This record gives sequence, structure tokens and C-alpha cells, in this order.
Amino acid sequence: MKLLLVDESNFALKLLDIKISKYFPTSEITQLRSAEAALREVDKTHFDLIITSDKLPKMSGLQLSESLKQSVLNYHTPIILFTAKNDSKFLKELVLSNISTFVSKQDGVQELLKTIDIYYLFNTTFSKVA
Repeated sequence: MKLLLVDESNFALKLLDIKISKYFPTSEITQLRSAEAALREVDKTHFDLIITSDKLPKMSGLQLSESLKQSVLNYHTPIILFTAKNDSKFLKELVLSNISTFVSKQDGVQELLKTIDIYYLFNTTFSKVA
């Protein structure tokens, strides 16, 4: 499984990489610290799943998701937003966005791993059918 992680924090990227690699040892993980770098990368590489923080320099995770859906290679790639926000206004924005789902940072990395697992199982099941 090819994953793209986008977060402005090196610490968060390293932590997520360690946890995801442990849970999904065959995964290939690309770590990027900006939306701009992510947008360049999705034009060159297909990913099975994209995980982004909402807090990025120059662009929010929601704005990034809108731009990611312009990528020919990743138009159908699921996007998980890993965020500390959970107020009703933000949740309304999520519903109207291209985000596939979100995981609250308050729920922690374990919840994120469960969500990744669901997408992994879904993708592997349907790729066998196709």
C-alpha cells in the first residue's frame, strides 16, 4: 500500500511513519511537510491513500483535498484528514469537502490505524474483484 503523509510537523510525520510501518510492514510511505510538495508529488505518483493534517503552511488540509482531486493519478484516492478540530462549523465543511473521512487527533493514532485498515481492506477486496 502506497501512502502519502502530509503534515507540517517532522515529529508527527516520524511518529505516524513508525506506527503505520509497524502496523502495515509492506507499506510504502512518502512524507511531505507542505501542501505544495504534496501537489507536486501527486502529479508524479499514484497513492492508495493520502493522510493529511488540517494544519499546513499556506493551505489547510481541506483546501489541499480540493486541489488533490484535480490530480489525474489520484482523483479517486481516498483522503483522511487527521485533525484536532471537531466543532460543528468545521464538521459541516468536512461534509462538503473531498475528504473521504476524518480522524480526530484526540482519538489518537490507534484510531487512525483502524481507519487505514478499513481502507486497506476495502481496496484489496475490490481490487481482487476487478
